[in-house]
Amino acid sequence: MKRILSSLALTAALLAAFAPAAAANDHSNADLEGVSVKIDNTIEAPAFGFDGETPFGSQGPVAINATVEFAACCDGFYVVDIDGTQVSMKWIGDAQFARVIEPGTYDRYYFTFGEPVLAGARLNGASTLPANVTVTSPTTMTVEVAPGMQVGEGFDAFIDLQLVGAAPAQLAFTGAETTVLAIIGSTAVVAGAGLVAWSRRSDED
Repeated sequence: MKRILSSLALTAALLAAFAPAAAANDHSNADLEGVSVKIDNTIEAPAFGFDGETPFGSQGPVAINATVEFAACCDGFYVVDIDGTQVSMKWIGDAQFARVIEPGTYDRYYFTFGEPVLAGARLNGASTLPANVTVTSPTTMTVEVAPGMQVGEGFDAFIDLQLVGAAPAQLAFTGAETTVLAIIGSTAVVAGAGLVAWSRRSDED
């Protein structure tokens, strides 16, 4: 029991010592409001005369805010909004362009953020457009609409961003939420792992 209490005290001390410095340098507990973002759109579509990847439109940079950032992005195909840590891309294109994307066609959207905020991204399960999402650096993300994907009214993409400094929802070895641990980074995770190890040894003694 004494060892458990000692480990708890050590963990609390680490949390108090490291949390302020880490919180000042990440976006783990904040959304992206105020960060600038730009979108560059390219099209690669041999069927329409675009044999290689060709610039097709660009918007921004604009500061992320409570309103819609891009009301008619890149020649008016999508409304792009960044709300908290989610990017939504909702189709507003002309009905004549609604279709299943043909072989060889790629419609790519390159997001560039003004600060190194991205740790990862994934398509939300509510998406009806299964776009390919790739984070290529802490400031850049690509959303690709590729052959075989249906585009048109009702086919929208919702992308959840993981920000630098944010932790996964759970620690696999404990099943515990890691919101507090994420604030101080790897040191807190080590301390947490040590706490579990101390607890298990105590139970076995």
